[in-house]
Amino acid sequence: MFRRRTVDIGGHHLGTAPGGDLDLPLGTHTDRLPRRPEGRTERSLWITIRTPRFRTAGGSDPPSMRGPVDAQTLLDSLHSEGLLAPPTDLSVLERSEEATSATLDNWFGSSDWRDQGHSFVQLGQDGAGSLFAQWSHPGLDGEPPVVCFGASGSAKVVAGSTAEFVQLIGSGHSWHTSTDSWRPVEGDTAALKARTEAELGALSAPAAELLAKAGEGRPDFSAWAAEYLDDMKATVPIPGRRA
Repeated sequence: MFRRRTVDIGGHHLGTAPGGDLDLPLGTHTDRLPRRPEGRTERSLWITIRTPRFRTAGGSDPPSMRGPVDAQTLLDSLHSEGLLAPPTDLSVLERSEEATSATLDNWFGSSDWRDQGHSFVQLGQDGAGSLFAQWSHPGLDGEPPVVCFGASGSAKVVAGSTAEFVQLIGSGHSWHTSTDSWRPVEGDTAALKARTEAELGALSAPAAELLAKAGEGRPDFSAWAAEYLDDMKATVPIPGRRA
């Protein structure tokens, strides 16, 4: 199979008429092609370059050959397609900093936490009532990590980015606040895994390894949350928490 691409290579002369076909090895750079002979007046030469087209075993283009996928958009799609229903059991929430802050006022029992330069945008809530949110902390350089505000009062960085969080969920893992760890879901998640990997690829490392790296180079989220939560126990239910 070949992928046909038409490119404008400017002043290069390849010995073929405009619109002609030329097979070049994958990765050929036009700056290494011969220059147009002196005296030629064409502003540009249009050709079709055919390069090998690689496909995955399933027949689809690998993620690296497609455009970037927005992890939040994918999360919405997985939810609308019913792929986050039990056994995964994750509900996608409105991504609003204002709504998230109001929820966390209840979780912390006050709004004092807002004065420290931290902000959160909720992503979803699991069947136990734990809230997952993007965390923008002071000094953040790059994409915000994802944290979990546990229904029982625990607080933990669970993923290094939103894409990593979606990959973990999509690979058939669920977050367990009792052990602060990702565990495989008991049940059939094959369709969810296939859909997620088709868009974001497979996990780059085991879940435990990704978790260990997620909090590196960041403030201690658990310690910060503990400052504003007496005995790390939520005293006011999170709105929408399931019984």
